[in-house]
Amino acid sequence: MAEREVILGEVMAAETRPRPWRKPRTLKELILSSHDPKMNLYKELLELFPNLGEGRIRELLQVDRWHLEKCLRLIRATKRKELLDIYAKPSLDDRLVKRFDAMCRYWFFLIRKFEEEKPQLREDYAISWNYDLDGRKFTGKIFLCIDGKAVPLQLFESRFGPYSKPIIGASYESFPCFKVTQDRIKEKIKNLSEKSEIMETDLHELENLIRVKDRLKAEIFQIHPDSLVPFEPRFTKDLIYLHRLERPCSICQRGKHVFWIVLKLKRKIWGGVRK
Repeated sequence: MAEREVILGEVMAAETRPRPWRKPRTLKELILSSHDPKMNLYKELLELFPNLGEGRIRELLQVDRWHLEKCLRLIRATKRKELLDIYAKPSLDDRLVKRFDAMCRYWFFLIRKFEEEKPQLREDYAISWNYDLDGRKFTGKIFLCIDGKAVPLQLFESRFGPYSKPIIGASYESFPCFKVTQDRIKEKIKNLSEKSEIMETDLHELENLIRVKDRLKAEIFQIHPDSLVPFEPRFTKDLIYLHRLERPCSICQRGKHVFWIVLKLKRKIWGGVRK
């Protein structure tokens, strides 16, 4: 629309009056001055990272809000600000997604659960294993607990021959299921000895129990040491990795078992120098 002619002495209309030049406001200023509750997340971001540039802020505004919120929670928990550059991106590849999810489970669930359940860890039941992570060498100790009680780990020979790496695992003879099965067999034999007439179904039940016992003796609970390190050691608490599994059980009366697999790392020192 063309501006109308201004007559001398007439008051200039608002739409035609020239406005004083104002410096454009930055994204940071717009976020900090906003009263929209949705901006609180980004205010928290700027509180942690006050020196973020405009380009980076614009990129972070494209990141999923729920994902960004978890990133900030992780940064506060780990006190590792480099997590923002690694994981706060509009899109991540599958490898980074798995690492990020593992860290969230570790910091927001496993640490709390470990402190609540306090599974028993016995040094004499642990297995040592060497790790090379991020170009650094570590000695690891692997622990296994079932239903809060420590279970001894062993090294088993690999089926691929003596030159393959040994297998870390636990014999099912040390599991609660094995003892339950043994007790049932003893109780069944005692009941049969007191019967005047033994039925065929009684013999079948005893055979099934013995079969379960033999199967448990032949099998092992295997642990893959490489799978115990789902993300970088610097993002752990005190170089400790925690893994918690719940497995249903058709043998025990409990219905399920809770497994804790714990890996404690320690940096290798050779000649007074950390490797």
